[in-house]
Amino acid sequence: MSARRNLALVDTAEPGSTMKPFIAALALETNRFRATEVLATPRQLFITGLPITDEHSLPMMTVEQIVQRSSNVGTAKMAMTMPAREIWDFYTRVGFGQKPQIDFPGRETGRLRGWQSWRPIDRATVGFGYGVSVSLMQLAQAYTIFARDGDLVPLSLVLPPDGEAVEPQVRQQVISPQTAKAVRKMLAMVTQQGGTALKAQVPGYSVAGKTGTSRKWLKHEKRYASDRHRGWFVGLAPADKPRIVVAVMIDEPRAGKYFGGDVAAPVFSRWCSRRCARWACRRIWTSSRRSSRTTCPRCRRATDGRPAAPRRCGRRARVARCVPRPRAGHRQPPRAAGRCLHTGRATRSTAVST
Repeated sequence: MSARRNLALVDTAEPGSTMKPFIAALALETNRFRATEVLATPRQLFITGLPITDEHSLPMMTVEQIVQRSSNVGTAKMAMTMPAREIWDFYTRVGFGQKPQIDFPGRETGRLRGWQSWRPIDRATVGFGYGVSVSLMQLAQAYTIFARDGDLVPLSLVLPPDGEAVEPQVRQQVISPQTAKAVRKMLAMVTQQGGTALKAQVPGYSVAGKTGTSRKWLKHEKRYASDRHRGWFVGLAPADKPRIVVAVMIDEPRAGKYFGGDVAAPVFSRWCSRRCARWACRRIWTSSRRSSRTTCPRCRRATDGRPAAPRRCGRRARVARCVPRPRAGHRQPPRAAGRCLHTGRATRSTAVST
């Protein structure tokens, strides 16, 4: 039965550190922090007696480095400067805890508790992906605000016949373009030296994204498992002008590694390598078509590398000429391929030399 379920829509889980860019975006948007501002980031931080620890720690880090190195302590410090309601409002605006506006059976809302019930520690933990659950589709949609300069676009499961995405008619500006570009720069740093997603790199292309790792909650035992994890990665490609958002979640990886940068980022890299190769082929094909265009000797209009059909037959001219577009209401006679329009004689090509 599970093979017939769309897990990206009907399953939810705690997304781990993939939530950190949203705290960074809110910090920049409200002018509480600057991207280059330095924070003290000890290896361990206590909030109401509960510890928050870092896996990739430096004594001092900028906001950019906090996202790049996925610092729990740095993210918690930023989140603790924000009111609970402000974080909750921002999360709901990007779609967390909301029913996806898409016609698909079994789609899940996820879980985002009301801000009134948050304890001080909850402000910190929701900043790095605990205490909130989302579907993979919700997470991918939320990342569109970084890919589209602050715009949140509606979901759609219908692909146009030509395979190209359609510009959405309805959009919501969640953050400013300046904030979106600043966070996108941080996400690009995650895939570069010093970041947690070196395995997400795509040869020949710059990519951006964020890793995440979360422990699984054991409902019956009411505790987090120490040996069962989920690895996450959400990426944008290309980083300078994103065209796609890809979200990957590996449930209980068993190859000896479980960090999102080790198990989910390579999946993103392989998929985007194939996708970017298609874009490269399309660009080469388009440029070759443009370079093969010729110009009509009479009207100087560009043609597509093959002679256009003439308007009448003649004896002297030996080149094809462009045919002006017919006027409104005027119908051209049908053209038989390989024959002159007026004499009916067979020719060597579809276009007749005049």
